[in-house]
Parts: sequence; C-alpha cells; structure tokens
Amino acid sequence: MNKEQRRKVTWKIFMTKKDFNAVKKALTALDFTDLEQTDMFSIISAILHLGNIGFSEDEGISTILKPEVVDTVSKVVK
Repeated sequence: MNKEQRRKVTWKIFMTKKDFNAVKKALTALDFTDLEQTDMFSIISAILHLGNIGFSEDEGISTILKPEVVDTVSKVVK
C-alpha cells in the first residue's frame, strides 16, 4: 500500500460523513456559529496542508518541492 492509499484509508477510518456531522452538531451545541465553524475548519485544513509542503536544499539554495500545496494553503486561509 503506497502513501496515498494509506492516507485515504486513514481518512475513511477517522472521518466519515457521520463523524463530521457529529462534530458540527457538537460545535453547534457549544454555541459556535456557522461562520466560526467554517473558520475553524479552514484553519485546521491549512495546518494539515502545511504538513505536505516539502523543501529541498542544494548548495545553500532552498526549493519548495510542491508549490501547488503552498497555493492550496493560501486559498484555504483567505
């Protein structure tokens, strides 16, 4: 099983639609507004995506390995 397949299996195990709805219901019960929930999920998403950014270094010059991930993070936090 490759890394992408493991990631999909992990998400299937830990975050089903039913689980997500239960989290949203709990946040609503704690008086989080829809906007606050959306903001929270955006922040969490950005943090998770940041973990996918990789860097390489060659002769003192750093390069971002996956610039598309940086684009994704910037869109998520807008």
